[in-house]
Amino acid sequence: MIYVLLFMLVGHALGEFYFRVAIKQKKNKNQLVSFFLHIFIYSLSYALTLLSGFILSKSLILLWVGITLIHCIIEMIILFFGNTKREKGIFYSFKKMSFFVSLLFHFALIGTLTILCGGQIDLREYLSSNSILSVLVMLVGLTYILKPVSSFISEFFVVSGLFKAVMYTETQVERFIRAGRIIGMLERILTFFLILANQYAAIGFLLTAKTVTRFKDLESRDIAEYYLIGTLLSMVSVVLIAMVCKHLILHM
Repeated sequence: MIYVLLFMLVGHALGEFYFRVAIKQKKNKNQLVSFFLHIFIYSLSYALTLLSGFILSKSLILLWVGITLIHCIIEMIILFFGNTKREKGIFYSFKKMSFFVSLLFHFALIGTLTILCGGQIDLREYLSSNSILSVLVMLVGLTYILKPVSSFISEFFVVSGLFKAVMYTETQVERFIRAGRIIGMLERILTFFLILANQYAAIGFLLTAKTVTRFKDLESRDIAEYYLIGTLLSMVSVVLIAMVCKHLILHM
């Protein structure tokens, strides 16, 4: 059952974050095209991921069809609320929180389908060893600490309204955010492996080095607050994911 959960998590991450096609918010033909293109790519990502780990069977096809249909329904609901022009009320609140609501629904869906179908799908022979399972667990962890965590942090700042455009031009703002994302990804990768290797003290040196490189930017209070909150969210996310992966590796 653990294999089903891991492969479904990878399939979701690939289709939803790495290969996602942005759905346009205006009601026109382009929105409909981008919507179905996203569903197709999401479904294809899941199909390739599941087929790489499991033998083709009726149960596997039903699992794939189920996740695709329910994902389509979730995206339709989000699209419906996303087209609202209201600036307050439940429609507006759902529109702002759609990323987190979608994430919650998908994780609940993945967990439910894993319980229902996990014991009915045959695993491919090359994945039967514990060493392969350890590698797969680390792969899932790395998959989620990159783009999914970056998207989570970005959406948090958008929803909370904490980020302020404190620099002179929009280009500078975008450059600062883009650099922060790249640095954050590298930081999370290193932290992930340091936790797996029980080198917790080295994480402090890593954070210190990161702060030194951006010392001049931190002279602005607004940027310093953005930096601090972003770093805390990034570190909490990678620590939680790494600890879960470490627990699975040690107790499998």
